[in-house]
Amino acid sequence: MRIVIIALISLLTLPVHADEIKKGPTTKFEQVLLQRGTLTLKEFFKFGKFNRVNGEIAVLTDINTGKKVYALRVSSSYYNSDYDNGEASGVFDAKEVSSAISSLEFMNKKLASLADNAPYTEVVYQGHGDPQFGFYVNGKDRKGFFKVNYKASIFFDANDLSALEYFFQQAKQKIISLGGTLD
Repeated sequence: MRIVIIALISLLTLPVHADEIKKGPTTKFEQVLLQRGTLTLKEFFKFGKFNRVNGEIAVLTDINTGKKVYALRVSSSYYNSDYDNGEASGVFDAKEVSSAISSLEFMNKKLASLADNAPYTEVVYQGHGDPQFGFYVNGKDRKGFFKVNYKASIFFDANDLSALEYFFQQAKQKIISLGGTLD
């Protein structure tokens, strides 16, 4: 009987653990970085900062084909302990930048429409890679957050979402100025 119970528990928890395992590249940027047998030029162009999040436009060029991939690379320092600290980074593909801007426009409107006695409300944008951002409201408590990856998260006043939208607008303009497209 014990063996049956242990087997059932193992089977029930298996899907939970399977979700935690990354199943390969999730962005075009990662796909290019993992290609074998190619010569790749990597260029990083700094353009701006939001709170403690630094922004760079990454341009990966396959030298053999001339094909370029553009992405927004975000990074932030983190400190979890003396043994776990450093720089964390994540990537939004170029096509996700416009989606992020639209999401931030929605978030700013939603935030403005919530009264001080609103129930707990949370709005989150999750890209194809690790980074995500959003806000939550719990009565008068209004916080925004930017999660670079599982190690680094930044919390800020939710009213600063418009500054985060500007950060993504800057990224869009930098991609276009470098010859990239957002599709």
